Amino acid sequence: MASRFKDSLGEVIHHFLFVSSFSEYTVVDIAHLVKISPEIPVDKAALLSCGVSTGIGAAWKVANVEEGSTVAVFGLGAVGLAVAEGARLRGAAKIIGIDTNPDKFELGKKFGFTDFINPTLCGEKKISEVVKEMTEGGVDYSFECVGLASLLNEAFISTRMIPPSLFTMDKASISSTEGKPIRCKAAILRKAGEALVIEEIQVDPPQAYEVRIKILCTSLCHTDVTFWKLESGPLARFPRILGHEAVGVVESIGENVDGFKQGDVVLPVFHPQCEECKECKSPKSNWCTRYTNDFLSNTRRYGMASRFKDSFGEDIHHFIFVSSFTEYTVVDIAHLVKISSEIPVDIAALLSCGVATGIGAAWKVADVEEGSTVAIFGLGAVGLAVAEGVRLRGAAKIIGVDLNPAKFEIGKRYGITDFINPALCGEKKISEVIREMTGGGADYSFECIGLASLMEEAFNSTRPGSGKTVILGMEQKALPVSLGSYDLLRGRTICGTLFGGLKPKLDIPILVDRYLKKELNLDGLITHELSFEEINKAFDLLAEGNSIRCVKDSCLRSSSLSSHLKILRASFDHTLSMAEAVTAQTPSLSEQYHLEKEVKQDTSAKPVEVKEVAPEVTTQAEEVTKDQAKEESPVEEAVSAVEEKSESAPESTEVTSEAPAAAVEDNAEEAPPAVEENNDENTSEEVAEETPDEIKLETAPADFRFPTTNQTRHCFTRYIEYHRCVAAKGDDAPECDKFAKFYRSLCPSEWVDRWNEQRENGTFPGPLP
Repeated sequence: MASRFKDSLGEVIHHFLFVSSFSEYTVVDIAHLVKISPEIPVDKAALLSCGVSTGIGAAWKVANVEEGSTVAVFGLGAVGLAVAEGARLRGAAKIIGIDTNPDKFELGKKFGFTDFINPTLCGEKKISEVVKEMTEGGVDYSFECVGLASLLNEAFISTRMIPPSLFTMDKASISSTEGKPIRCKAAILRKAGEALVIEEIQVDPPQAYEVRIKILCTSLCHTDVTFWKLESGPLARFPRILGHEAVGVVESIGENVDGFKQGDVVLPVFHPQCEECKECKSPKSNWCTRYTNDFLSNTRRYGMASRFKDSFGEDIHHFIFVSSFTEYTVVDIAHLVKISSEIPVDIAALLSCGVATGIGAAWKVADVEEGSTVAIFGLGAVGLAVAEGVRLRGAAKIIGVDLNPAKFEIGKRYGITDFINPALCGEKKISEVIREMTGGGADYSFECIGLASLMEEAFNSTRPGSGKTVILGMEQKALPVSLGSYDLLRGRTICGTLFGGLKPKLDIPILVDRYLKKELNLDGLITHELSFEEINKAFDLLAEGNSIRCVKDSCLRSSSLSSHLKILRASFDHTLSMAEAVTAQTPSLSEQYHLEKEVKQDTSAKPVEVKEVAPEVTTQAEEVTKDQAKEESPVEEAVSAVEEKSESAPESTEVTSEAPAAAVEDNAEEAPPAVEENNDENTSEEVAEETPDEIKLETAPADFRFPTTNQTRHCFTRYIEYHRCVAAKGDDAPECDKFAKFYRSLCPSEWVDRWNEQRENGTFPGPLP
C-alpha cells in the first residue's frame, strides 16, 4: 500500500490502477510502461493506452476477424467504434452497429459501419432476431461493448450456430432385395419406459438421396435412454425404433446417390453434413445450416414419412435420422460416412457419437497445445475420450475430476495424470484446487456432464487471460450459467460444441486412420458383450452404471449377420465397469466422516454388526446385493434403496458377478467393505446402536438424477448424517458442520426443500431419529 503521492498536509494519496494520470507527474512500475515512437501525436497516443486498444485488439487478437465476414457491435462508444475500426482493418464485409443513439450511425460510418440498428425501433423483435434477418442466420462475430448481461445474451444469440469389402456377404442376396421391401427384426419401443419388443418389421426401399444399410453393430447411448423415458411432448412418439450409434454395410441405394455403393462400410451419424452450405464449407464450423438437427422429423428430406412398418402395416417412427436398433435401416446421405473396411466394426461404432465428440472437442474445438494443462469434469465415455484427445495433442498435465475414485485408474489408460474427487476437497471449490495444482489455472477445461454449476467451476478453473472452457454436457434443466463479466474481460473464453466440432464425412475417416495406425486408443472402452436379443439388458446395465461399453464377439462369424447384431455401449456419459469398481480402495465419505452416536443405556441389546443390517428394498436390489463383494452401512443402504427407484442412475461402484474378467486384471485386489471392521474401542459402542428406520420407497423423491450414483449417495448420506448429528449434539454443535457443508454443496436446493418438507410431515424416505 505504499504510495508515491502526498498532499499538502503530508497525508498519503492513493494511486489508481497503477497509473494515476490526473497529475502533472506520476510514478509507474516498468511492468505497466510501454515505450513508443515520439512521432505520433500525443493526443492520439493517449487513446491507445486503454479503450481504443481494447476494441481494436478484440477484433484483431481475440476474434481474429476474417476477411469477408459479418460483424455486429453492441454499443458504439469509444470501444465499440474501435472494434469497428479493427474489423474494418481485418476486411469484414458487413459491420452492424447497435446503439440507441441514432447519431452514432453517421459517426460510425467513418470507422467502417455499414448498417445500424436502433433497439428502440425494433418493435417486438429482439435485437438478435433483427441481426439474424439482416445476415441470413447470424453474424460471424459479435462484440458486446456496454456491459449488460441482457446485451451479452443478445450478442451471443445473434451469432451463427458454429461450434464452432472384408465382409463375407452374399452379393447375390443383396441384389435380390434391391428395390424391394425387406422383412427383418427390430427392437421397438411401444410405450415410454417399457421394455423394447423384438418384432418383425418391413423396411421400405430407399428413396432419392437415401441409402438402406444392414446394421452390423450398434450401441446404446444415454440419449436413447432419455427418449426411451420421454412420456410427453412433441419428441415423445410411439412406436419408435431407437439407436443412433452404429456401423453397417450398404445394401442398396436410392436415386441421386453419389459416393456410396453396395458393400461399402458406413457409419450412420445423427449430425448432418450437406457439404454445400456456408458452414459446411467453413473450416471453423461443423454446423449444417441446410439440414439442422430437427429431431421432430422421421426422414431428412421427406419430413414425417417413415421407411418402417410393423406387422399391422402401421408406420414406426425413426429416431434422430438413424434408428439402429434394427437389422436394416434407411439413412439420408447427409448422415452417412464411408469408412475403411479394415477397422473392426465394434471399434468403428464407437466413433459415431460420444467418443468422437470427446476427441473432437480436444482436437477441433479447443485445439489443445503441446505442453498445456487440462482439466476434465466427468470421466465417463465422453470425458475419457477428451483425455485421449488431449493426450494425442501433447498435453503435459491432464486432471480428471470425478466423484468415483476408481475412475483415476481407468483414466490413466487415456492420459489422466492427476485426479480430484470433489467430495474430498473440504471447503475448497474444485476450481480453487485446480488453480493451486496448476499455478494459476488450467489452459483448457472440459465440462462433460451437463450441470450449470460445474460449467461455472470449469470456467473458473482456467487461467486468466488465456484459459478456454469447452462445454460438452447438455444442461437438462436449462439452468442459466453465471459467469463474471470481469473474468470474460480478462481473456477467459467459453464455448459449446456438438459432435466435438467434427465434420463427420471429413474427420471420422481421419480418426479411423489414426486408430489403424495404433495412435488412437479405443480398445479399453469395450467392457461387455450382448446379443441383439439382450438389448433390454443393455438398458439395465446403463441404469445400474455397470459398464462403459458392451460388445458381442465376432459379428462376421456367420453369413447371417443379423443374428450377431451387437450392443456396443450401455453407457454414454458417466459409467463404470463393475470389475473396475472392485479396484477402488479410497474410502467413502461415510467411512471418513462416520458419526458416532451416543451409547444408549439399554445394555440388553445385543451387538449387531453393521454389515448384517439390510433394509428391505425392491427385488432387483436384493438380487444385486447377493452378488456384491461388499456390504453397505445403514445410511448407504438407504440411499441405495432410493436409487433403485430412481429412473436414472448412470454410475455405480457396486460389484456383481457380471464384471468382465479383463477389467479385473487391472487390479486383483478386492474393494474394501463399505464400512470396514474396526478394532478400536469405539467399535463395540457403534455396533450396539439400533438399526435406523427402514427407508420408505413409496415416498422417495422421484427426481434423483445426478451425473453419478456416487454423487447421489454422498448428497443423501450427508443430509441424513447432518440431521442425526443435530438430533444427538444440538443445532450449534461444531461436529455437525462438516456434514452440513457437504450436503449443501452437493444437493440441489429443490431436493433439500423436498426432504425438509417430508421430515416435517413424517414421510421422509430415510433413516432419521
